[in-house]
This record gives sequence, C-alpha cells and structure tokens, in this order.
Amino acid sequence: MSLIFDFPEHVEHDVIDTGMMKWAIKRTRAIHHLGGFCVWTGRAGIGKTTVAEQMVKFIEEAYDPENPRAFRAVLYEAGSVQDWSKHEAKRGIRSLYCGVGCMLDEGVYRSYLPEELAADLVHFLIKMNIQYIFADEAGCLSLNAIRGMVTVSDTARLKRWPLTIILIGMDNLPTMLTKISQVDRRVYDWIYFKPCTIEETHKLLATLHPYFKGLNLKNRDHKRQIQYIHDAYKGIPGSIVLFAIRFANLLNELPLEDPMVHIQAAHIQPLFDKKLCINDSQSNYQGLLKECDEETDVSPDLKENESSCAAGSSFDGQMSETTRSTDNVVTFPTERTNTEVEDGKHPY
Repeated sequence: MSLIFDFPEHVEHDVIDTGMMKWAIKRTRAIHHLGGFCVWTGRAGIGKTTVAEQMVKFIEEAYDPENPRAFRAVLYEAGSVQDWSKHEAKRGIRSLYCGVGCMLDEGVYRSYLPEELAADLVHFLIKMNIQYIFADEAGCLSLNAIRGMVTVSDTARLKRWPLTIILIGMDNLPTMLTKISQVDRRVYDWIYFKPCTIEETHKLLATLHPYFKGLNLKNRDHKRQIQYIHDAYKGIPGSIVLFAIRFANLLNELPLEDPMVHIQAAHIQPLFDKKLCINDSQSNYQGLLKECDEETDVSPDLKENESSCAAGSSFDGQMSETTRSTDNVVTFPTERTNTEVEDGKHPY
C-alpha cells in the first residue's frame, strides 16, 4: 500500500492573557525609566518567551512615529558565549548588535574598544527608536559577555536614552548575575514565572481544542478531566500545548471513545516511549526488539489498564531518576478507592 503525505494545515492559537503575563508586563514597564536590566526566569515551558513575544507585539502594534513617547522593542535569542572565549565583553556587545539588526563590520569589531562599539550601537538604537531589548536564552551568555551588555546600558544612560535590557533564561543565569555587585545592582527587577492556575489551564485548553470549550469546572466530571491535565503538567503552558496536540490526534482516530481515556493516553503514551528510548540507548541499541503493534500501542488497551497506569504501578517504579527529575514529566496520579470517589474526592 502506498502512502500519500498530506500536508497539515497551519494552525494558529490565541495566546491567553494569564495573570502571570499581565504581572510580568506591568512590572517590566514600571522600571523602564530607570534604564537598566530586568531578569525573567522560571522553568522550561512556563511561558517566558511567549510573554516576551506578546509584549514586543503589543509595543510594535501601538508604535506611532508621531507620538513622542512611543518606542520600539526587539526580541532575539542569544547564542552561547563561553568564559574561555576571547574578548567576551565585546562578544556580549556583538550579541546585541545582531539582536537588533545592526550591521557590524568585522574590521570595526576587531579594532574598536568595547566602549566604542557600545557608543555606535546606542547611536543605532536612538536612530531606530529602540528602547526594549529582550535577550532570550541569556543563560547561554558568560558573565563577562553580560558585562559587555552593561557597558551598552551605561552608555545609553550617559546619552540619556532610556534602554531596558530584559535577560530571559534559566541555566545558572540568576546565580551568575549575582556574582558581581556591579552587575547585580543594575538588575532593577527579578521576575520569576509561576505556573497557570487550574482556571487558566482550562482557558488554555479551550483555545487549543474545541472539546475543552464544552467543559465546565463546576461540573464534577469535567473538573476531574481538567484537574488531571493540570496536575500531570504542573500548570506549565508549554507542556499543556504539546499534550493538546497528542489528545487531538487520538480523538480524531477514535472519536467515540471516552475522552478521559484519550486524556490519559495522551499523557501516558509518551512516557512509555521515552522510557523505551532511554533503555534502548543505555543498552547501546542491542538486545530484543518488540515489534510495532498498532492494536496494543494505541488507546484501547490503555482503557483496560488505566487504573494501574494512573497509579504508577510497575512502570512508575522502574522510571529512572533522570526521567523523574525532568521538569515536564511527573509521576502518575495516585489511584483512589471507590469510597473516596463517593465522598466527593476526584479519582485522578
């Protein structure tokens, strides 16, 4: 049988204005007149980049060259700069050049002092009316590279140009920035991103798939489904988005199946496959192989075994510490007794 590849349609989802998003934007705006740094950090998939994209979008859509208070914003992803690299401070400045789209001649870069590079960059920022620079994955930068960015910030202040540089990232970014007081003092706000509430999880799911639009948190059975997803992914938006894609695929294949089976399968199935991938890798891809069996690899059998899977049974007990510690993977909810369900407690 020949297979014909069907190109999927491009899907765009609305971004939910969560409380965390509004709080981060409000606090970042509040310190802008100071012209320093702001740090956004939090777990992977928590929504830092999405909020930055939205804030840049809001600023660009509201920008009016006739408005003397209006300015522009840029978001870019920083590359890795190691501590052993030469001229780390200049490479930090070069990172900003690249981020804002300013061409930098190689000869100028090699011959100019960091102060001269910073002055030229600030001149470009003034010309383009850029006052916000979001540097995503800033944890990849070295401390000395960030000190080069501090030179740009200080130069902008001397030229009376309000410039806020938002460092977004994980790794050891928070620890690194506090090592040197000259850098730490220039961070005027630290924003730690927190997970969604269950209500926000429901709103996010409702934008991702029409099935969840029909659910009501006041309905006990509906809340059980949303609560399962919320607990399984710790309220992390990035993980919930990936779950919704898997759920939609399973629901399309078996639309008459109980949706809760699809919800559990969309969560459990990747964990089984991830464990198989890790085990096969650790065994150097040797040993017995299990044949692919669509009859057992999809959701019908999961329905029969959902209680043991949800309880974490033998598979959960065999999960490696690496798998357990992954931010977006959690142990399965504890199985409850029928008595607990009758008492009003949720079984998942």
